[in-house]
Amino acid sequence: LNAPKYNATEDVYEISTGSQLAYFAAAINGTLPSTLTRAEAVDYKAETMVLTDDINLGSNVWTPIGINLDHAFAGSFDGQGYTITNFTVADTTPQAALFGTIRGSGSFKNVVVDNATVLCPVTSGETNYYGAGFAAQLYGTHTFENITVQNSKIQGSGKTGGLIGFNGDCAQVVKNCHVVNCVVKSTN
Repeated sequence: LNAPKYNATEDVYEISTGSQLAYFAAAINGTLPSTLTRAEAVDYKAETMVLTDDINLGSNVWTPIGINLDHAFAGSFDGQGYTITNFTVADTTPQAALFGTIRGSGSFKNVVVDNATVLCPVTSGETNYYGAGFAAQLYGTHTFENITVQNSKIQGSGKTGGLIGFNGDCAQVVKNCHVVNCVVKSTN
């Protein structure tokens, strides 16, 4: 794993590879390898993250950014028009999406999620499993703008959606977002 690059001029962290995106997720989720010292393990929870290139995750299993409320992302994310493609969220992840859990009041914009397979656990009667192409579970007030989820399969139990799975009684602003050529299915 490689850490995102800090751009002091813009006060943002730049992500250009799958390794950097995985590092960002592991930092939020509290699962960075123990070989990293604390100085290397930046807490990105309230930072602004930007993509600087398309990222192909090679059909690998993806652990969402923010695995639960205790490990939620509370910053902002700007894809700058780039695409994150070819990932699978396994069916053992209760908040299944590119971003699992988001809190606070951030801005999310200008990104395409392409060819994602999101398999949220299918448990009869369980409603606390959330699945989506972009964000599974939201708490706080956020802006989502110019986000497209395309050519993807999203399946779950409980709250399931193409862009967002569950909104925890919060005000969200969604502008110019699209779900295109996707199969979205919930068993509950």
